[in-house]
Amino acid sequence: PWAGDTVRLDAPPPPPGTPPGIARDLRWRAEEPAVASVSGAGVVTAHRPGAGAIVAWRRVGQTVTPVS
Repeated sequence: PWAGDTVRLDAPPPPPGTPPGIARDLRWRAEEPAVASVSGAGVVTAHRPGAGAIVAWRRVGQTVTPVS
């Protein structure tokens, strides 16, 4: 992606047996916010060239998605 481009990430599946309230409580974090940011809905916006990771987590664990 180029600076200003956006892409929506799919929510990672919750672990089996996760209660519905926890399964819906998905949070996102950009490890390198100068490179890319992420909204609460999982929409990533590129800001400049570089590499980073987008982390999705619930109260039962996290999933890391590398983004370059």
